[in-house]
Amino acid sequence: MEPGINAPLFHPNCRCSTIPVVDDGKSNEMKQASGALWKDYENATNHKEKEQLTFKIEEISKKYYDSMRNSKKEPIVKDIAKSYAEYTGNDKDISFKKATTALNHAIYEEHLLGVNNGKKYYGKFDPDYDMMQSFQRLRLGNPLKHDIIMIEHEALENYLMRENPDMIYIEAHSLAEKEFNYNQALKEWKEGNL
Repeated sequence: MEPGINAPLFHPNCRCSTIPVVDDGKSNEMKQASGALWKDYENATNHKEKEQLTFKIEEISKKYYDSMRNSKKEPIVKDIAKSYAEYTGNDKDISFKKATTALNHAIYEEHLLGVNNGKKYYGKFDPDYDMMQSFQRLRLGNPLKHDIIMIEHEALENYLMRENPDMIYIEAHSLAEKEFNYNQALKEWKEGNL
């Protein structure tokens, strides 16, 4: 990989990461997402700067989720399962099932998002920048503790919603957070690394 040729330009103290996305042979492109964006956001001094960074974060997240949704799923699951198995020491079958469940739940499936006047509203989850970063690290084979917690959380959330078809997402999320608190683990990691 050469910066400026087949990879983005890197800068001193760069914390960027790249991941190739192959869309069924139709195109190869490198997507770049910088973990430093959150640090920039936290340090932004005015509303306009925060608004611009928010837009950039949302745009990067959406592109990454779209690239995953438009790619072949099996290689993605295999990469995530391998990272999960190596980190946790679980066998490959359990890791593959857990990775498949978590990935389907977070990226591909529609869920009961709410009920208004008796009408149920379903949809896919909105792209999330931190989860995008977690999926990237898992796919690249360098997961952090909170990335593993995310897999556990998403798998449990999926189980709760399947066992209770009328459970809305926020209820399942709250219950899953009690056992696998991804947001807390992420917050602790950010406080130590940003």
